[in-house]
Amino acid sequence: MTLSRDFFVARANVWIKIAQMRKKICYISINVFQKYNMGDKDMHLKKGIRQGISTMLIAAMSFGNVMSVMADTPSVKMVSSENVTVKNGNYRATVNFSEGQLGGVLRSKSSDVNADWNTMTETMVPGMTMYLDGTGTAKKAAVSAKNTLTTGDGSIGASGVELTGDLTGVKSYFMFPDEIVYLGAGLEDQKNSDDKIITVVDNVPVTTATRVSIPNPKNGYYVVTNEAKAGGGWEKAVDTATKGVHARNWLSASDLSGNGNPNENPLQWKYLFTDSITNSNVYFRFPTKGNTVVQSFELWMAGTQYQYTVKAGGRQADLSGQTMVDPDTNVLSNSNEIQAAESLTNGILAVNKWSDGTTELTNNIANVTLNQPMSMLMKKDESRGKTQITVGKPSNSKEGNLEFTVHFSANQVTETSGEGALVSSDETGDGLHVKLDAAKMTKPVTLEVSYQLPDIVDGDVIEVVRGNEKQVELPTGFDKEGVTWSAKFVKPDGTYLRNAGSSKKKYELPDGETDGTRTAGDTSADHLVTVKKLTNGNAIITGKEKGSLVLVAKNTDGTEKKFKVEVLYTVPENLPKATEEDYAKIRKTWKESIVGVDLAREEDGAEILASMNKAAETAWNAYAYKGEDSCPDIPWKADKGAAGVASTPYEDDAAEFRPAFKKVLSMATAYAAEGSNYYQNPDMLKDMINIMDYLCTVCYTPKTQTNNWWTWEIGIPKDLIPILMLIYDSLTPEQVKLYTEAMYFFQPDPYHEGAIGTASTHANGYRTAQGANIIDCSTTAVSLGALRKDSEQLYMGSEASSGTFVIQTVEDSSKLAADGYASGFYADGSYMDHSRVPYLGSYGIEFMKGGVKIPSLIGGTPWQYSGEVQQNLEYYIVNGFGSSMYRGLMLDSLKGRSVSRKGGSNQNAGREAMVIILQMIDSLSDEAKETMLSTMKYWMEQNPGFVDSLEGVENLAIKKRAREILEDSSIVAGVEPLHKSFPYMDRAVHRMDDYLFAVSMYSERTQNTEIMNDENRMGWHQNNGMTYIYDSDQDQYTDNFWNTVNPLRLPGTTVVPVNIGTGKPDSSGYAQGGDYCSYESWVGGSTIGNYGISGMSFSGAIANKAKSADGEITYAPNLKGKKSWFMFENEIVCLGAGIQNKGMDLPVETTIENRRLGTDGENVFVVNGEEINLPIKEANIKELAEHSADVSGTEFDGAEWTHLEGNGSSAGIGYYFPEEGTSIRARRARNTGNWSDIGTTEGESTQNYLEMWFDHGKNPTNGSYSYVLLPETGKEETENYAKAPQVTVLANTSAAQAVYQKELGITGINFWEDKETTVGEVTCDSQASVMMQEEKDGRLMVAVSDPTMKNKGTITLKINRPITDMINSDSDISCRVSESGAELTFNMAGTNGSSVYAELQLKASIYPYAVTLKKGDEQTFELRDFNLNEEVTWSVATDMTRMRSNTTIDENGVLKIDEEETDGALLVTAETASGLKLHAYVSLGKDAAIDTPDDLPLPEEMQNLQKLIDKALDDPDGTEVYDENAIKKAVKAVQDADTEKVAEYLMDSVLKLAEVYQQVWENNGREIGEDVETVGIARELEPVDAKGMILSMYPSLKVASPSNAVLVINGEEDAAVLSETALSNATPSNATPSNAVAKAAVFSAETLEKIGGKPIVKDSFCEYVLSLVREYNEDQDTRNLLPLKTPIKVEVSVPDQLNPEKPILAAVADADGTQHPLEVTVNEDGSAMTFVLTRMGTLILANQAENPDTPNAPEKPDDPGVMTYEVFIDDEITGGTVTADHLTGPEGTKITLIAKANLGYRLNYLQVNGKTVKTTAKGTYTFNLKQDTEVTASFVKLLAITDHSDRKDRDRSDSDGWVRSGNGWKYQIPGGSYAKNGWQQIGGIWYAFDANGMMRTGWYLEAMDNCWYYMKPDGSMVIGWQQINGKWYYFNPATIGITGWSSQGLTWNFDIQKNQGIPQGAMYKNQRTPDGYLVDEQGAWIQ
Repeated sequence: MTLSRDFFVARANVWIKIAQMRKKICYISINVFQKYNMGDKDMHLKKGIRQGISTMLIAAMSFGNVMSVMADTPSVKMVSSENVTVKNGNYRATVNFSEGQLGGVLRSKSSDVNADWNTMTETMVPGMTMYLDGTGTAKKAAVSAKNTLTTGDGSIGASGVELTGDLTGVKSYFMFPDEIVYLGAGLEDQKNSDDKIITVVDNVPVTTATRVSIPNPKNGYYVVTNEAKAGGGWEKAVDTATKGVHARNWLSASDLSGNGNPNENPLQWKYLFTDSITNSNVYFRFPTKGNTVVQSFELWMAGTQYQYTVKAGGRQADLSGQTMVDPDTNVLSNSNEIQAAESLTNGILAVNKWSDGTTELTNNIANVTLNQPMSMLMKKDESRGKTQITVGKPSNSKEGNLEFTVHFSANQVTETSGEGALVSSDETGDGLHVKLDAAKMTKPVTLEVSYQLPDIVDGDVIEVVRGNEKQVELPTGFDKEGVTWSAKFVKPDGTYLRNAGSSKKKYELPDGETDGTRTAGDTSADHLVTVKKLTNGNAIITGKEKGSLVLVAKNTDGTEKKFKVEVLYTVPENLPKATEEDYAKIRKTWKESIVGVDLAREEDGAEILASMNKAAETAWNAYAYKGEDSCPDIPWKADKGAAGVASTPYEDDAAEFRPAFKKVLSMATAYAAEGSNYYQNPDMLKDMINIMDYLCTVCYTPKTQTNNWWTWEIGIPKDLIPILMLIYDSLTPEQVKLYTEAMYFFQPDPYHEGAIGTASTHANGYRTAQGANIIDCSTTAVSLGALRKDSEQLYMGSEASSGTFVIQTVEDSSKLAADGYASGFYADGSYMDHSRVPYLGSYGIEFMKGGVKIPSLIGGTPWQYSGEVQQNLEYYIVNGFGSSMYRGLMLDSLKGRSVSRKGGSNQNAGREAMVIILQMIDSLSDEAKETMLSTMKYWMEQNPGFVDSLEGVENLAIKKRAREILEDSSIVAGVEPLHKSFPYMDRAVHRMDDYLFAVSMYSERTQNTEIMNDENRMGWHQNNGMTYIYDSDQDQYTDNFWNTVNPLRLPGTTVVPVNIGTGKPDSSGYAQGGDYCSYESWVGGSTIGNYGISGMSFSGAIANKAKSADGEITYAPNLKGKKSWFMFENEIVCLGAGIQNKGMDLPVETTIENRRLGTDGENVFVVNGEEINLPIKEANIKELAEHSADVSGTEFDGAEWTHLEGNGSSAGIGYYFPEEGTSIRARRARNTGNWSDIGTTEGESTQNYLEMWFDHGKNPTNGSYSYVLLPETGKEETENYAKAPQVTVLANTSAAQAVYQKELGITGINFWEDKETTVGEVTCDSQASVMMQEEKDGRLMVAVSDPTMKNKGTITLKINRPITDMINSDSDISCRVSESGAELTFNMAGTNGSSVYAELQLKASIYPYAVTLKKGDEQTFELRDFNLNEEVTWSVATDMTRMRSNTTIDENGVLKIDEEETDGALLVTAETASGLKLHAYVSLGKDAAIDTPDDLPLPEEMQNLQKLIDKALDDPDGTEVYDENAIKKAVKAVQDADTEKVAEYLMDSVLKLAEVYQQVWENNGREIGEDVETVGIARELEPVDAKGMILSMYPSLKVASPSNAVLVINGEEDAAVLSETALSNATPSNATPSNAVAKAAVFSAETLEKIGGKPIVKDSFCEYVLSLVREYNEDQDTRNLLPLKTPIKVEVSVPDQLNPEKPILAAVADADGTQHPLEVTVNEDGSAMTFVLTRMGTLILANQAENPDTPNAPEKPDDPGVMTYEVFIDDEITGGTVTADHLTGPEGTKITLIAKANLGYRLNYLQVNGKTVKTTAKGTYTFNLKQDTEVTASFVKLLAITDHSDRKDRDRSDSDGWVRSGNGWKYQIPGGSYAKNGWQQIGGIWYAFDANGMMRTGWYLEAMDNCWYYMKPDGSMVIGWQQINGKWYYFNPATIGITGWSSQGLTWNFDIQKNQGIPQGAMYKNQRTPDGYLVDEQGAWIQ
């Protein structure tokens, strides 16, 4: 029976409707079927429909998503408008764009394209981008498709999606015949969550056959179920996210078995990453999903950009031993604008263009220009001369044209898809321009383009221009089917060049060997040309890059035919027209730069000639074959083995034979220098030519490189080029060609470095030259052009170098973190190199050397630079070097790893820069020239050795110009002050008249340092906020600083002092490790004039790199904090806040200073005016790095200021500490180090240092610091500054850091958060750096920057000050003025970290705006009235509701600070008659002003606790059904947390938790509750309400009920009632206590004078004893004490004694009298008050007295008749001593008594004039002397229970049960068995026995209750005080509370659920004993 098409369509509709009703599948249009022409394909379609229906039915009943796939013909089927499937012989893949799986990709197995490989049913869907939270849980993002792109022909395809929602960005999927390329770009989290963005690579169900290859925790290819289990090699990756760590870039997976060798078994899929696994941020794990065995293999990448390829099939053996495996495909672009990839093997180009506008895409298939967003697949079939182009339109495109141009000549264009969308196809001079009608593109449109093959070339020499094609005819007699074509290199001997290793084997690989990505064999020239074979056997070659090669046709019989191919950079017509004179001019200029014109006539010429003669003579005389007819072997025998690698032959080791070129250069220089002894010497010339013949035919020839590529490609040309320039006129053209052949081979193209395959380190492709390297390469090109008369080489050299002399632009600075930097100079004066390293002082200098050399060579020739290049070079000089040097020294912070070179000092680098400036100075514009002449004169005067250092003929003209400048009286020497922020480099430079301060930072954009080529191995913390002070001591950093300074204490840094690197070598053989970027973006600052501020959000988490040979390196992943620097005229304020760390056993330190001292190391160090003689501690730098040396220092508490004497003429540096009670540490060090310890050069030195630092302790939670640097400041000046500081710290928190400078009127604020934050009168809504400077005329300059460099929107700044209007501003700034002030909106897009400015006019202001004062100081505030004209009233307030001191301000604004002022900050207000308020801020040792919102981030531990509470309270359905386990976990966490912090931050949440906790108990049928019981006079507090008490009960739902938590409040005289009755315990006294009494402090109004340090109204004093108990039934007959584990909120009536209208003071006092103040809130009517309790004890209440009842101690009276009194101490006191700080004094003298007990005693009482007084915990008592006073005391022996120590081994007999066993005892219980493994009470005494029944002695930790016990030698348990090994310990004499111990017969059991007490005999620890003594956490008495 034959069924019609309609039948199948109808059936399809039936199944669709079924699926729709089941709500399981998406809607499917029958147009899918109707779009296909049935015709001859009817039978295929029928079969396809049948299979499609089956697929739909199965999908409808299970997965809920349908993919219709043609089984027999490749097809693309769109079930919805988004999903697409590609199927070919290698794999099937479906890209899913439906909701919930947007961007997911279902792939088949490569072995069976009809069988699924991965899973789409998990959260981690392969291909999707989502979140991964801190617990490792994957979470799908709420995203949808803003736009999709799809095209393809079924066997290949291109798809993509633009995301919107929680995540934004673009994703593409390019499906080639056997590879799928996944690209993601611009992925941004719009939620700003803390979760990581990840993209799932794969998620594979695991069976017993599944094998994968991963690098760690165990490297290898194994069966998953064998390794991912307990004890297996991958155990650590089970259920745990594991970061892949390895230099290789591949993983693999399969479930196929084979011949028994797993490596030979077929693979299902390979996973290839662009970079190493480590750098690509690859993660994996093996989840068990609640089962006992692993269920799947999850693989993902982390980051906002990704690029990876999955490759079908192959074998594990294809990968083994390889580090890097290149896919067949190349990624061309991966950006928000366009994503593209190509497959050269298949001739396919795939493109997704997302953005509007024209984009040109250069590639190796056919260059295209795309005018609109579209998806394109291009498949080029050279053999048929046809190209198929398939184009898909964006899903959001409806109409209009899609236009593109394909850049090749076409004969005919045909639309084969039948849509009729082709509007036009026009052949233009630039290619084929195509227009498609988008409205007609209901599906992707396919075009077939026919084009003309290029003409066949004649002859064996072929020239082809880059991008053009040539056809080469099949050689006669060759088999067109079997012939192969390849591109290779030929050595001079006619053999082919061979591959070098790319990893460890840096030499030509012998047959059979593999290294890195390379295998032994002929080196391919595919980087220069593309070769394709046609069906007729001919070849098409396409030029790619400039160079020479051979095209090889190889026949089936092995016969070869070679064609010499020259790829031209451009067509000759485009080259400048040149003459012989043009080439000669360049050679002449070059030669004269080496030997001058006539040195004998030049000043210093004779000396230079003598030096030339000596060097030439030495070299020539040492030449082995001097005077002979040839050089048959090594010219200088001593060079053999002197350098390079010993195993490499001399002729193959460039490092070994390069010295020969240097010696020839010495000879050539003397030969060419007129006036030398060897000028034009024919014998020398003959020997030089012989040597050159040898070197350039045996050594330096086209060959495979060994070792470092740089020597071959850049190093040797630096010597060879000048040789040839000097002797050119004596050489034949053939000799010139021979001697330059190797240079031309290695450097044919200045845009690239090296010949791929032959270069030892070019593992990742034909590397593009950048920065200083491109200048070197361009110099070689210019020389080749001049020597070989090659205009193209000169043209390329000029174009490449001039193209480098640009100001690099950054279109989107938010991408710098992902993309890195192009090498070169930037608009802010930065110079970046190596992608992320500031290098102005190293590579920047090398870069500029070319900048002055090349223009001087090609000036006046057809290849000279344009005027724009000259302007850029000027910019580099003025804004780069001019801002980055101090007195001729190059700043070390800009020198990168070169600081680790002995000869790379800041002085040498500075002199190199000065030479460059002198070479260019006369070509600068007038203004720039004037500036640089003054600067150079000043630098040369400050650096007197500079001129004399200019040696050699090359410096003659420079030296002459330098002297002219120095002697020119019209030039005024000087350098203007400046502040320069370098946002791109993360650097700041602050240069004043007598010092320069610099700070180096790092971020997600830049590295913390660079460690490379065995250099700078200890540079880990160089950019962690390191600060530099350059002053008159110019040698500070110049010589032997970096090789001797402690690398873990660099000044300014906040670090965990740990060695980050491993010191182990990488694949190159050099030690690496320790350089990386951070995850932080907030690094930068703002500038006003010559002043500026900088900030750095820092963390110890490593964002990239930081790897070693053994894998990833970890620093301090939990370290974080904020650092700021405020740079003014005479001081730099340094702040740190929010410093935290966890999980490390090392402290966090902020180094204030690490200054190199004088030779004797005796620079005077002063602290608070006192000279400090610190001991010198000696150490080696290696010991310091490994933390094996003693790095401890001397601690100084209460440091206010310090001073360090300077070296030489330097006045030294002062340090001021604005925060009261600052503690610092200092250490004087003598360090020894060798340059080889940190780099590759030698030289040992010992230097002296003064280290000064803050110790934040181990794992701080919120550390901070503040200090002020005073450069070039003497000791007296520092002391005076500390008395009257000019700066005030307004804020120093993790929300904002702010400082005000009084003299300058500058306020600087760094806002750290994207939320409204207020500091003083400034509120900012975003992360920002803000500066404001107020002028005396009321103009307020405002500067704002975005240090994150990510803000593409706005920053809004609210200034709450009276403002008239905005009088000036940069563009894109708006201002709205209101009565409350001004609101400024700054548009930050494109600002790239730089400051933008607005100028406002104030109506009025207070001066100073802020000030730092001390107690007793006086300050006059001035109202500056610019346009106000109103009278003002002055007032001052504290942070309290009322003033609580005698601090006052009068009507004239004069503020007087009380001598006893206790507040840390004051607010001064000037209020006008109209109600306008102006404020000023006063610091008294604390932050002066910060007003942050209530929703500031909680401390991290409180954030975590809040999350647990939120989870416990989660009730999404409103059913009040809660997760009991979550409730229990939250309650336990609250109990374990810091009670004070819980009360401060989470009280409301805790009370809500208590409600739910009680509800859950009740839901389980158990009653718990809360109650309050008042006893005696405490009833005056009724009614009393308390909430939260039940949370102190153990979080179990299984304890007895009903059960209540009861707060018992007793009057002081009623406390005994509680002791005797309320807390009686019914359990046996020999097992549990008979009493459990809350120990309370008891006070009286007579002895209590203050509460919380505040004076009280004594008549108002009240006290109550608080206890928390648990009662177990309603009759209250069973109670025990309940420890208060969580805070409770209490409301009580205000007692009659208290006046509610006056401030109420409250505190809870411990047994020792220590007070813990409470914050009390009184309700509106004054009837009740509320407070939060965090402890039990004595509640004391009183009104605060306005004036102290007890007067201050009077000053010494002037009247000599005033009575003097004495203190008499009883001399018969025993058991201890009593001392007094004064024994005599006038009335009112403050006397402090100290009572100290002897060992084994305690204080019983202390009496003063017969009255017992209460002492502090330390035994002190203070009183004012009013009369002669008698003092006595009583000390008693420590509490002891019956002592059995005399029974060391009493007689025991079998009759009493004791049985001797060896050296110990056992106890036989009735029945004959022995007591074992527990406790036994014998004769009223407790004993413990082990598992063998042996009696225990000594220390014993009871595992059941986790308590320590001590058993005497006779086995009896100690109770009471016991001295053990010289220390006193206290063991509980009687059980307290319910302990959980109970007896069943003779057996004692323990129930942990009931363990709330302290068992008898248990050691007290970290608490007070009942008799008032404190013991530490080890139980020892703290004496």
